[in-house]
Amino acid sequence: MNMEMQPIRSLAARSVASLFAKWYCLWGLVGGISFLSQNVGRLNVPLGFYIPFVNWNLNFSVARAPTFPGVIVQAMFFVLFCAATGWVSGLLTALAYNLISRHLGFQLRGSIETQPLPDR
Repeated sequence: MNMEMQPIRSLAARSVASLFAKWYCLWGLVGGISFLSQNVGRLNVPLGFYIPFVNWNLNFSVARAPTFPGVIVQAMFFVLFCAATGWVSGLLTALAYNLISRHLGFQLRGSIETQPLPDR
């Protein structure tokens, strides 16, 4: 197998967005479980994007629901908002990399291990 380093000229924006959404969703799930296990009065829900050196977000501060089913719904919305923030962050990160790569010539280098497709 050839493991030669090649320049990465562009990133698939939707793939990066999907990867970021899954990562943020995982941490949103951790945050949601933390919210459920503690007796805090308010939940801060982020929506926006976080990329290196730049972030813009709206934080919605929501009072804790008085009933347990309401708290569960709040935690689920927290996870969904975290995933949406991750998707937007990943999309903007990939688009920024593609723009910088195309116009400024800055490219990371990486290698991909290729394997033949299995016969069906």
